[in-house]
Amino acid sequence: MSNVDQPANEDPDVTALTEFLDRTEQLLNHLVAQAETLSDALGQPIFIQELVPEMKLAWNSAKPRFDTLRDRLKATPVTRLDEYGLTGSERSFKQKIVNYWSKLWGKLPTIDVLRRLLDAIDNLLKSILSAVGLGDALEEFKEGLKHAIRG
Repeated sequence: MSNVDQPANEDPDVTALTEFLDRTEQLLNHLVAQAETLSDALGQPIFIQELVPEMKLAWNSAKPRFDTLRDRLKATPVTRLDEYGLTGSERSFKQKIVNYWSKLWGKLPTIDVLRRLLDAIDNLLKSILSAVGLGDALEEFKEGLKHAIRG
């Protein structure tokens, strides 16, 4: 568990969660930027192509919210993060699930693996958004991205 006497922005759990947010933003940015050409292991497009232009516009609107989320996370008391399972072994377990699916996506880019990765991200992202008191716009964009996956 985190050291509750440390400022939140110096806490190892906050650092790990901030890194998770950075990697999530990078993944979403990559998926959106490559949406027209991204294909699965069989060479089939990952995304429904007619949805890609709106996906890109929505991402341009949603992306700046990551900065706000990181700022709010650093200002949130560690005790509050603990209430949402975002410290210690609970946080670590959630992140290990994300890491597992992320590594598998890197080796086997299938639609099923991407959906599982986005679901794993969702589990942790929802907890962070709830703990810091932000709305669900980022989570809803990620959900929209998942629904734009072909098949």
